[in-house]
Amino acid sequence: MRMAIRRYGTDTLHIWKAFVKAGYGDRSFVHAAELRKSKLTKPLVEYFLDISSTNCLWMTDLTLSDVDCSALELRQLAVLSNLQNLTIRYRQGKRAVCEPFDDSVLENMTYRAAHNGVFARLKAIFVENATCITAASFKSLNLFPELQTFCVHRTGVRSKKKREAQQYGWKVNPDLYSSSCAGHDTLRLSYANHWRNVNFPALVDNYIQKRRSEMLTNDGNVPMLNVLLGDSHAVPMTLEDIHQVMCFERDLDPRKSTEVDAVVSAAKPRDQNIEAAPPRKKRKLKDGKRVQFDSMLVGQ
Repeated sequence: MRMAIRRYGTDTLHIWKAFVKAGYGDRSFVHAAELRKSKLTKPLVEYFLDISSTNCLWMTDLTLSDVDCSALELRQLAVLSNLQNLTIRYRQGKRAVCEPFDDSVLENMTYRAAHNGVFARLKAIFVENATCITAASFKSLNLFPELQTFCVHRTGVRSKKKREAQQYGWKVNPDLYSSSCAGHDTLRLSYANHWRNVNFPALVDNYIQKRRSEMLTNDGNVPMLNVLLGDSHAVPMTLEDIHQVMCFERDLDPRKSTEVDAVVSAAKPRDQNIEAAPPRKKRKLKDGKRVQFDSMLVGQ
């Protein structure tokens, strides 16, 4: 039946969701939906609700590509309880201000993950051309319960900050290129023959497909929904660009868990119920100054 639906061009998101809710399909039952920037006429949160499944009947991979939205709208990603992989991309260029997706938005997401139970299924975050995502984000990334990959390209995270990332239990994956492009030699040969196809979205797709079978998951054999909101621009990357992509992966070594948990606990926002300091002793006024002050109060 589904093949007939595809043949007649009626394979819409609504029909796909109807199949899933009827119990049809497994992890291989994948639907891809794309809505260009010019077609985004509703508030962003309404699109998030359209692809959300509170019961996690399906998992969602979401890409926001150069979407005009505020930091407040990005915080509405919390309604996506079934979000598995998140990719946020901006166009490369010099900006006088930060992009909406910055350290404060990411910190808000981690805070809500720790205190409100959201983003419980989020496995990977990929960010490109967001200059105000910095190494300061690593101190709170472990508040995402299932996050295993944090991949950045042309952000405020510099390669010299790798040691700081390791302090919080994150390390650069040395097998990035073998995971996504089958090794340096093959990468160079592939680049020489198919340079137009080497871009950040392609690396992300290959990385996700390679890691999906390896990631520890409790999601079960459920259908997958791949959604792109925005313009699917893909700028060809040079070899230098490719080697600037840094994919940090969570160190799952149990021997280091105690040390990392201590660092993360120190980074958590403190509760507001801190005992107030005792009141200071009031200063006594001399009689002359007291009379003058009382006169000012009564308007004399």
